[in-house]
Amino acid sequence: MGIFCCCLGSCFGTGSSKSIEVLLIIVHSVSFALIILSLAIMKWKELSSANIYFFIIMLILTIICLIFAILIRLWRSQNLIKNTKRGVGTSLCTTSLVLVIITFILCVIEEIIFTISYQDVNFPCRDYDNDYYYRRLNSDVDCRFVKSDYNTKIIPFYQYFVVYITLTYLELALILKMCVWYLLRTRVINGLDNPLDTPIVAPVSYAYPARTVVVIQQPYQNPSGPYIYGPQVYQAEANSNNARLNIENK
Repeated sequence: MGIFCCCLGSCFGTGSSKSIEVLLIIVHSVSFALIILSLAIMKWKELSSANIYFFIIMLILTIICLIFAILIRLWRSQNLIKNTKRGVGTSLCTTSLVLVIITFILCVIEEIIFTISYQDVNFPCRDYDNDYYYRRLNSDVDCRFVKSDYNTKIIPFYQYFVVYITLTYLELALILKMCVWYLLRTRVINGLDNPLDTPIVAPVSYAYPARTVVVIQQPYQNPSGPYIYGPQVYQAEANSNNARLNIENK
């Protein structure tokens, strides 16, 4: 379970605190709806009284955690969870974490009790022997004359299925709630809206020094004659020749 919690923590640890709070509200709301559905459809009078007591306690604890999650979401939206409500928010997260652990223990116990009670009601002869064949005191079934897998069908299968699905969901959801409440508690204590404070990176401009590019033009060599220089050099030589001719003429 510890490895599973670590994996969940790494998955949800990258999300924002707002998304974590919304997730808690949704998961608690689904738990509340399933518990109400189970309480409404099950024939609890046919089962051991402990079953309905456990479900009522789990319902109350779920409502408390749901209210706490809504309060924290409301305070964060009002930007109060980082200052005036930080201490209260930390206490609510800690209390919710404890309540979720208690609910998980109750859920595991309830699953065991419910399974045994359902088997005793619908299959009273599953452990039949000659010395004791009444598995249920108010049963009219005489196990001497029926098979061991005889089903009384006192509790319809769909009712058993709904309660079983509810308990299975609660166990998985409660493991998730433990990890998320612990993560949210850490965020509230540290005043974080995100996994880590995003560092402010100032833009860096790189100034490159000016460069002077010198292009050396190689003279062109005429295959049939001497080198031919560039136009500027050629013009300078022409001017020099004209000046020499003028001196000679004088």
